[in-house]
Amino acid sequence: MHFDADLDSAVWNAAGIGEPGAAILGVAGALADVRQAVSIVFDVQDAEPSTVDEPVAGALAKRLGARACIAPRDVPASQWVSRRALSLGVDGFAVRRPDAFVPADMKTDRWALVEFGTPTQLLKVQLRGVPPDALARLCDAVGNERGGLLHVGVYPGVSASSGEPFLLLECSDPSKSPLHRALTLLDIEAARYGGAVGRAVALSFFPLDGLLQILAARMPLDASGKQVIETHIGRAPA
Repeated sequence: MHFDADLDSAVWNAAGIGEPGAAILGVAGALADVRQAVSIVFDVQDAEPSTVDEPVAGALAKRLGARACIAPRDVPASQWVSRRALSLGVDGFAVRRPDAFVPADMKTDRWALVEFGTPTQLLKVQLRGVPPDALARLCDAVGNERGGLLHVGVYPGVSASSGEPFLLLECSDPSKSPLHRALTLLDIEAARYGGAVGRAVALSFFPLDGLLQILAARMPLDASGKQVIETHIGRAPA
């Protein structure tokens, strides 16, 4: 579990959860007592549409006392930016499409979203010296369907702790739209406003090759997977 002060959110990554619907409802039961004005997003990676269906939304709404939505992520990340029912913005995480949630007549400050589709990668990028009013233009240049990288979506944010701007990058196909290329484009665009890309933090499972590509492009550090000590450590005995 990772708590991110910029996002004012906790992020959990879990592997091998089994049947998604049952796992989601199990987690929801554990989160039922979390303060009411909290939005909860379940992102189910590599799930078949038949395993996450509409009855889960009704059960989730009842268990959490929330309005709930089930959404298949069936387009590249740059197009998903404008279709997401609940997403990050300069106002924090907020509902963008309230009509997508059930039950529609529930009066509550809690919202629960279940997305499912092919695996994506999340990278939070801090910005140095970039004015907040430039965030929308940076997102347009790199991370929506008008930008140059089809499989990279970019969401603007303002840190809940420091007030500094940052971006959340989501990649749906790193072979077609590498994140290191997105970072290079962001640096070019940020320079127009006298700023630059700062520290980046991975918020999801990340393939080692992708991290090494970023290191090679940004530092530059030409390294191979065999040079990373963790690749030589076997699994601990059960």
